[in-house]
Amino acid sequence: MKKMCSVVLVFAAIIPFLGFGVMNFYPSLEEASYFSTTFGIGANLFSGAALGLAIYSFVLQQQQNNQFEEVTLKSLEGQVEALTVLKKAIDEQASTAKVTALNTLIMMDERRVQDLKEWGKNVGDFNKYSGGIKKAKARIEENRLKIELINDSL
Repeated sequence: MKKMCSVVLVFAAIIPFLGFGVMNFYPSLEEASYFSTTFGIGANLFSGAALGLAIYSFVLQQQQNNQFEEVTLKSLEGQVEALTVLKKAIDEQASTAKVTALNTLIMMDERRVQDLKEWGKNVGDFNKYSGGIKKAKARIEENRLKIELINDSL
C-alpha cells in the first residue's frame, strides 16, 4: 500500500520535471512541442499517470472490499450466535409448555380417578368403574414417562 502510494507520488513528481527539462533543452517552444509530439512523451506521461492512479484505486477498492467482508462475516457470526441462543430459549419454552400441559392432564386424570371411585362408592359397587380407573391410571403413567423423557432431553 505504502509502496504503491510512493510510486504514484514519484511518478506524479517526475512529470513537471520532464516538462521543464524538455523546454530548457530546446531553445524554442515549437521545437520542444515537435520533440514532445514525435515521441508522444506528454501523452505517454499522462497515460502512465492515469494507469498508475487507476491501479492504485483498484488496490484501494480491493482493500476496502476485504475490510467490508471481514466486518460482514463478524456480524453474521454474531447473528448466528444470537439465533442459536434464541433457538435454545424457544426449545426450553416449548419443553416447559409440554411439561405444564402433561401435568395438567395428569391432574385431570387423577381427579377423574377420584370421581370414579366416589361414584362407585355411591352406587355401592366399587368395581363398577374399574375399567375407567385403569385407563386413567395408564394415561397418568404414560404422561409421567413423557415428562421424564422431556426432562432427560434438556
